[in-house]
Amino acid sequence: MELVKDYSAAPNTNKHFIASLVCIKRAEKDMIMTLDTPEERFESMSG
Repeated sequence: MELVKDYSAAPNTNKHFIASLVCIKRAEKDMIMTLDTPEERFESMSG
């Protein structure tokens, strides 16, 4: 869940929910981690 905090995802928000789901799946997490900033990572996750 440290990654979720890195995304500055406040609890009970869409951003927190999306980050939590993506961080559960290792393949997706590994892909997201290739991006440089938390903002880029969240942008990638949210479509």
